[in-house]
Formats: sequence, structure tokens, C-alpha cells
Amino acid sequence: MNCRVRILNCGLKKWGIFFISLSFFVHGEGLPSPSFPIDTIVAVVNNDVITRSELNERLKWIKVEWTEHALEALPQGEAEREVLEAMIRESIQTQMAERLGVKIDDQTVYTTLQNIAKSKGKTFEQFKEDLKQKGLDFSSLQKQVQREWLAAEVRQKHLLRQVSVAEQEITNALLANPKHLENLQYEIAYLAIPLTAKIEPVTPFSESHVLEIVEELKAGKTLADIAIVQTLFKTMGHPLQWTLQSAHALSELPTLFAQKILEMNHGEFSSPIKGENHWYILQLKKASTSTPYLVQQVNVRHILLKPNLMRSESAVQQELLHLRGRVLAGESFSELAKLYSEDILTVREGGDLKWVQPASLGPSFAKAIATLRPGEISQPFSTEQGWHIAQLIASKTEDLTLAYRREQALDLIRRKKFDEAAQNWLIEIRDQAFVEIRL
Repeated sequence: MNCRVRILNCGLKKWGIFFISLSFFVHGEGLPSPSFPIDTIVAVVNNDVITRSELNERLKWIKVEWTEHALEALPQGEAEREVLEAMIRESIQTQMAERLGVKIDDQTVYTTLQNIAKSKGKTFEQFKEDLKQKGLDFSSLQKQVQREWLAAEVRQKHLLRQVSVAEQEITNALLANPKHLENLQYEIAYLAIPLTAKIEPVTPFSESHVLEIVEELKAGKTLADIAIVQTLFKTMGHPLQWTLQSAHALSELPTLFAQKILEMNHGEFSSPIKGENHWYILQLKKASTSTPYLVQQVNVRHILLKPNLMRSESAVQQELLHLRGRVLAGESFSELAKLYSEDILTVREGGDLKWVQPASLGPSFAKAIATLRPGEISQPFSTEQGWHIAQLIASKTEDLTLAYRREQALDLIRRKKFDEAAQNWLIEIRDQAFVEIRL
């Protein structure tokens, strides 16, 4: 029988990690029976060797675990060579991990094994017993999981900084894949500024002038304000067109607008867009859908104190309670944060963390502010950073549907680029390595 083996060299599998560096579809009869001496070296890889017993163990895993997924076959013996090639690349990467000092802790391995068991609908102990019944060595799976994590970490270190995605690539991907934009309706406002002056001696609007208008809008002016002022004082009565459009699908908007809108967030103003007869400045008022992606956000400030050799945790809690009492008595939380907070990132802003999603602050912080109303102050609570008190300034629920769709597109592009870079890199390091195959 034939079998097909495709070597995969990077990424995590649906179980959480590839416990075998391959994605196979194999038919059991196509695999050779492990009847060779166990002490034979089948490959030398730089300073490492791969033995016949190690290769046989990997082949055994494939035969037992993947036979049910068989689709087609390779010629007799070719599967063995493909599996060995995957082990060679794995060896190169684990040797690199050792040189770089990359370590994988036991808890990471254990958690991965638990996820594998869960994906099979078994408890951890049931999973181990199942392997035993199949004649598979659990310790070899542990080692394989560790090797795969090491290889994944090495790939991350070498490739992640090389993978970049431009905003234009995300926009192009959204336009090329309409399913990402299904059911989205856009409400926009825009200002149309004539490119030419129709009344002498009025000079036409230059790009620098239009940029000045954008800055005014960012500073708080509205499109309606700008339209009135510019019409009265800059165009000698030639009106600037200010328009608010009700919700439309992207395909219903002018092409000139559609691409720019995909790069914008709610409430944001665009850079100037030059059309045939006008400059345009867009504002995305809202992007909505029948199934919106709604996110709770909070504006919160905090004071952080850290225990040390001179100040116990109990003393820190008492100090925070004292500061809390001062705020309740009428002092400014912000001013006290500037004086006492040990959070170097927010101390100058009076502890203001700006608008964030509660989950991004960590579970302890999110729990401490969960029941606060605007203006209220939490009791002291601890996180990995130290002890805090927090004051909720405001909260809101925001529709981040468009941002979420952009994030989805970004993730797809980044994954594709990373996979391509990883494939090329694996070929490169394989070519550079000393490899002697002794099959």
C-alpha cells in the first residue's frame, strides 16, 4: 500500500502542539515493521545522532495514531525517509535552542499533555492508560512535546521580527475577501473642499490648508463648524459641502471612500483624500452589524505601592487605606497618584490607565473594579506588580466590529507570512547543517 507524509515544520496543532513534527495521513500497512537493530545510527546531524530505535518509535506512533486518517500512499520505504527528514529538521532546531539557552518548563509540557487528553475526550489518567494499551511509551510523548516547544520557541525568536504587515495589506485583504465585511453598515460624514476657486481673487485650497483643517477637527471642531467658518471667511461665499450619510454597505460607498474607511476607527478623521474636483475629509461615525462585536471598556486610574525589605505587605495595605481615606475626604486621586504611585508608566498622568478592556488589566485588577460605579474607589488589592487602589472614572460599551474584522485579517496575513518564512528558514538551516544519512 502507498502512504503520503507531509512534513510540517512550524506551528501548533489542534491539540495545542504537534506532538509529532508532521501532519500525516497514513495507511498502516505502508509502514515498515521495526525489525532493525536498536543501536544502529540512521543519521548524524551536526553534533547529534538519530538512532534506528528512535526512528522506529516515531514510526510506531504514526502507525498507531494516524492509520485511521489514511488517504493515499507513497512507495514502500518512502514514508520512513520522510519521517527521518522531519526528525533531522527537529534535531537542528533543538540544537539551536540549546545554544540559545531556550528552556521549556515541566508545567508547559504537562499542560500540553492535558490538552491533548482533553481533545480526545479523556482524563489525563485515561489518556496515559490508552497509550499503554496501544503499546506506546508515554515518556517518549513527553520528550516529543518538549522538543516541539523548543523548536517553536526557536522559530519565534528567529522569525517573528521579520514578519511585518502593513496597514494597506490589511485593507487589501478585507476588500479581496468580502466575507470579512459581511453585514457591516457604515455611517460616515465628510467635508468636500473644492480644488479650484470660482471667485477671484480667492486662492484655491492647497493640501497644506486642508491638513490644517484636519488638525482643527482633531482638536475638537466638528465638520459642520468647519464648513460654516471656511465658507464665510475662506471661500467668499462658495460653500463647502458637509454631508452626513446614513448607513450603507461598503459596496454602496464611493470607491474613493471605501478603501480609506477600512483603515479608520470609530469617530476618527481621515487624512485628506484628493478627488477629481474636491478634497475630502471623512469621519467614520459608526460601523455596525446585526451581530456586533461589543466590548466593555473602562477608564480607570490607580495608585501602585510595592512591598520591599523596609515595608511589609501589611504596611503597604495600611498606607493605601490611608490614601483612600484622603481621597474620600476630598483630596484629588490624581494628585495623590502623582506623589505616591510607584507605577512609572502612569505616575505622571496621575495613575490614569486610559480606556482599556478590564481583562487586559489582569484577573485581580478586573475583579477589584468590576462592581465600582464612576467615581468610586476600590479597597486595596494585590496583583503581580504589587498592591493597588483604583478609581473608576467612567465605563462604556463600544462597538469594535470593524476593528475586530481588521484584527482577524491581520492575524490571517501574519500567520501566512510566518508559515512562508518558516518554510524558507527551515530549508536554509537544513542546507547549512552537516547531515549524514545512513539508511
